[in-house]
Amino acid sequence: MWRRITSLPIRVKLILVLLAAVLMIVGTALYAAAEYRDAVQPVSNSLAEALGQQRAQLLNAIGAIQRNTLRAIPLDDEFSAAFGALRASPEDATAREQVEDILRENLNAHPHIRNLRVLDLSGHILAAVPAALAPDDPDFANIDLWLGDDEGTDMYSGTLSTIPEPTMTFAITVRDESNQKAAYLVMRIDPSGSADPDSPSVYSALRMQILSSGTIAFYMMRSDGVIEAPFSQVIGSPADAQERARMMYDSRFTEARQYISPLISRPVQGVIIPVPILHRVLAAESQLIDLGGRSETGRVLLTLAFLTLGSIIGLFLLGLLLDLIVVAPVKRLREMTERAVRGQRIQVSPTLPDDEIGSVMRSLESITALARQDITDLEARVAARTRDIEAARDLGQIISNIRDLDVLLKRVVSLILERFPNLYHVQIFLLDQTRQFAVLRVSTGEVGEKLLARGHRLAVGSLSVIGKTTAENQPVIARDTSRDPVHRANELLPETRAELALPLSTTEGVIGALDLQSKSVDAFTDSDIALFESVADQLTTSIVNAQLFQQSQERLKEIEALNRRLLGEAWRGYTNARRQSITGGKKAMPPTDVWSDIQRRAVQTRNIAEQFEGDQVNFAVPVMLRDQVFGAVEWTVSKNSYNENTRLLAWELAARLAVTADNARLLEQSQRFANRERMVSSITDKMVQQADVEGVLQTAIRELGLALGAPQASIRLVTTQNSSPESQGE
Repeated sequence: MWRRITSLPIRVKLILVLLAAVLMIVGTALYAAAEYRDAVQPVSNSLAEALGQQRAQLLNAIGAIQRNTLRAIPLDDEFSAAFGALRASPEDATAREQVEDILRENLNAHPHIRNLRVLDLSGHILAAVPAALAPDDPDFANIDLWLGDDEGTDMYSGTLSTIPEPTMTFAITVRDESNQKAAYLVMRIDPSGSADPDSPSVYSALRMQILSSGTIAFYMMRSDGVIEAPFSQVIGSPADAQERARMMYDSRFTEARQYISPLISRPVQGVIIPVPILHRVLAAESQLIDLGGRSETGRVLLTLAFLTLGSIIGLFLLGLLLDLIVVAPVKRLREMTERAVRGQRIQVSPTLPDDEIGSVMRSLESITALARQDITDLEARVAARTRDIEAARDLGQIISNIRDLDVLLKRVVSLILERFPNLYHVQIFLLDQTRQFAVLRVSTGEVGEKLLARGHRLAVGSLSVIGKTTAENQPVIARDTSRDPVHRANELLPETRAELALPLSTTEGVIGALDLQSKSVDAFTDSDIALFESVADQLTTSIVNAQLFQQSQERLKEIEALNRRLLGEAWRGYTNARRQSITGGKKAMPPTDVWSDIQRRAVQTRNIAEQFEGDQVNFAVPVMLRDQVFGAVEWTVSKNSYNENTRLLAWELAARLAVTADNARLLEQSQRFANRERMVSSITDKMVQQADVEGVLQTAIRELGLALGAPQASIRLVTTQNSSPESQGE
């Protein structure tokens, strides 16, 4: 019998137990609520109305006290005089000290005041007691919002704060002799009344009233929906509470009614009474429970005691029943689950009941075994994926520093084959100049050497993974080469069972393909393809960089050769012109005829030439610039002073001489160009001043003759029809 009961579905067992408990609790609650409602509600309403009016009057009185305290300060003649001086000169320390002395007297006279401050219309502190730590007052934005208009508001009352200490701010406008706004007088008080227990305080006005008939809670609400209470925080959504508080602020009723409290988000009975001097409303409310008269309360409590005792006994019996039929099996299930989480093997007892918990335990045993196997497989896959990612990263770091294209390609295929064990063969194709064929550039193993020897190539767009990937610029995979028609069989690679081709593409198009082959069918997963795509992208970048580097090196060599040739031609022309100018246009002796033997050897060997003669050493150093030899400098020094430092100094002087001479040549050449441009400009200006063609021709002949030093010059004009002279001027 018991076995049959425990084998019932767990849902049925829980429903039966919960129904019994709910019926007992609901019956008790309904009975107690009816008794409370009928007995104590009128009393609760009367108390809320009376105490609400009393506390509202107390808050108005407290506000009036603070307002009068603030108003009395500007009326002091000493304050007016000192404030006028401070306003005229905010840096006047004497005026500030006088104002602060007056503020300090008021602070000492009223223990509940925490500090007094005088702010200018921009919110800067002019005077403060005690001294302010910050240069600006943090409450100024709210104060200026309330008191910033021209007519002003009677008094600003700030937020009732409880953190880090109870504070509340009050402020009024200070006006000058012409009744213009001059400053703000701000007072921060202790609303808790701890400094002056005998005086009324905001906290005492908001303190909960605990009576024999129940508890009445008091709190204030502002027009923006902010709830202020020293004893509690808002229960529920702050946004909903603020919206309810705004509605309650606008409604304002002095007769008790039922509403949803913004503070506790529950139905209450209470009143909403305005407190105009603080620009707030006061809520006095009580929950529908915890209130009642003396006789009704005693009867209700006695009834509730019996009902509670009966409920406890019933729930105890229900707890024992649940422990036997639900809790114990669930506890065993939890222990099995914890062992499964720790990775331990679990085994269920054959005497388990046939209900849902027993089925869950058996299923848990099966799932745990499968999970352990899945975890093992997953760890293996993660380890393999991590190894592949690290290999791809290392591959990218290695190939990024290789600039020789052939070395790069060979290094890439060897690294890929080494780091990815599931690959059988790796090769790289690059498009030829016609972009019609993908030519094999590098391939692994002896098979690769044979393919390279016979010039293996595949047409772009041909029926092959290489042809297709170079034509479509997309990865192409043959998961089973025996069935996939896109695979082109190669007699040298008979063991290929899967092939993956990845395009090597740049922004200008495909430049080649990376071909990967494996001995396993369906060897490339989607994650493998994504990984090898990143490898292909890195390879493409390295290939392009290597090609650009090779092109730049070739261009650099061409530029250097051209510079050397131009430099040599420029110096030859320069030296010829110099010799002609020295000899007056006569044929000069070649420069090599006047060189000494060691100078000639220095020029030919491009190195220091030496000749020892007794105690002296003759040595010549070639004068070179950009690998061009212009001549040689010869020195004669004593043998004792000739050493390595002497040779190094000579080399340095010769190098400086070459640079200086070339700079002088360039300067002289620039000056000649400038003189020629000035001469052409002068002749052109004189020609422009002529009014007819004859004058232009005569001016041109005369100026050219003078500029060139020619004794005779002529200009001949030729017609376009028979190319015969039309006129001439000399």
